[in-house]
Amino acid sequence: MGAAPDRYELWQALGGRTVDLAGAWTLSEVGGGLSAPFAVPGDVHSALFAAGLIPDPYFGRNEYGLRWIADRDWTIARDFDLPAGAPREGWVLELDRLDTVAEVRLNDEPVLEAANAFRRHRVGVDRALREGANRLEITIRSATAEANRRQAAQPWRVPYSIANSPIPNGNMLRKPQCHFGWDWNVALAPLGLYGAARLVHAPDALIDHVLVTQDHRDGRVRVLVKVAIEAWRRASVPWSIAFAGQHRKGEIDLSARSSLHEEFEIHRPELWWPAGLGGQKLYELIVAVDGG
Repeated sequence: MGAAPDRYELWQALGGRTVDLAGAWTLSEVGGGLSAPFAVPGDVHSALFAAGLIPDPYFGRNEYGLRWIADRDWTIARDFDLPAGAPREGWVLELDRLDTVAEVRLNDEPVLEAANAFRRHRVGVDRALREGANRLEITIRSATAEANRRQAAQPWRVPYSIANSPIPNGNMLRKPQCHFGWDWNVALAPLGLYGAARLVHAPDALIDHVLVTQDHRDGRVRVLVKVAIEAWRRASVPWSIAFAGQHRKGEIDLSARSSLHEEFEIHRPELWWPAGLGGQKLYELIVAVDGG
């Protein structure tokens, strides 16, 4: 038998491009106080409840006694390793749906300030990343305190719906407004990280999003695949799109173009039927842009 592969060989076998940071983190109240395990994706209220530190926020009138959670600042953190031999440059930290006002530090160095829960944040972290052990910390500030501060800074008061929002001034933040109450929802102003958390090795570019549209007529379907690319360096990189047994590839000049449009056609496509009326056929779509 050969020698067991080291961590870098295993990392390369998994693609060598991504360090997944989802999973087990820790939660702590800024300034001391409560602490608990924290799962990413996740939120502070759920973590405190899972640790037995608060009652169920959705039971009875518990929400009224738990609104203090949104009035405090919280830090979530995790340790991770960058395998020896991994590239030292071209690393991007990606955080999706970070809610909401937050500072991100990698190895105690600030790398991002966030204030929008509806976006995907991407930031280069080469200057802070180390080979071997690393620590990522995200301090999420009180949404209620920030909302009140922004309201007080306005030249005149900006109204909000008192009937729907028992927690005031949520309209001052780029945050889901139902977090501050609705006719169908509790009012807790939760905070957390609800999407992906990962390091991606991408020196040139990453795929921002993929949009697929369909045009069905005469027993066939035309499928248009639009790929938006986020680039931060001038480069010419290869791309490929595979769909329904068809494969297209080429190169894209990121200095002159930031999107791809490719059209595919399928004769007599297998359709997706409502439950009980037929099967639900899936066609695999694979989009790749080699930003490394």
